[in-house]
Amino acid sequence: MVEIDVSDLSVQYTTANGHIHALEDIQFRLEENESIGIAGESACGKSTLGLSIIRMVQGGNIISGKIMFNGQSLLDMTNPKFDESIRWKKISMVFQGAMNSLDPVFTVEEQFEWWNETKSGYCNGFTIKTKFCYS
Repeated sequence: MVEIDVSDLSVQYTTANGHIHALEDIQFRLEENESIGIAGESACGKSTLGLSIIRMVQGGNIISGKIMFNGQSLLDMTNPKFDESIRWKKISMVFQGAMNSLDPVFTVEEQFEWWNETKSGYCNGFTIKTKFCYS
């Protein structure tokens, strides 16, 4: 069964000097229990691809293509429905530089629990008034 199917995905950013085509006609499909690694040079579109799938492209526009997830069109979903049922629940993204802040040996939940237990009160002279919340 196909879990995610990206076809003909194109994204562009608009600048003062015109349009920049970040992604052009991207296509891939993942079956159940498959994974994909996206590698490439700096500014080649890796983050734009991930942000497009989770519908968080800022300053850019998805100008064509389809992103299907378990038979549902992600691009046709309303924002509330996408937030309620997909983003961070079924599809997530690990942002660049995560190795600077997260330890792959421990789960994210374990790391947030550690932070909540050890970093309350003061940190580098600042009072911490908020703790992380997660479900």
